[in-house]
Amino acid sequence: MPRYLNQVTPGNAGKWGSVSFSQGQYGWTNLDTIYNFATQNGLLYKHHNLVWGSQQPGWIGALTDTAAQRSAVQDWITA
Repeated sequence: MPRYLNQVTPGNAGKWGSVSFSQGQYGWTNLDTIYNFATQNGLLYKHHNLVWGSQQPGWIGALTDTAAQRSAVQDWITA
């Protein structure tokens, strides 16, 4: 077990823009690696900031309808 850690936070790897390069598609590989490291070493996994304005996926700007943007955010949080 890591000696100086008691929790793991993925930082930017867990932000929406790092996980979803295409609408409705998610690349969980980096987060899976971080989560598995935490659980295998008995550490708390603490996710960091699901929606951050400056690190959102590029495709979200093409959704000009606020209802579509809200739906995309809800889909991300649910995923």
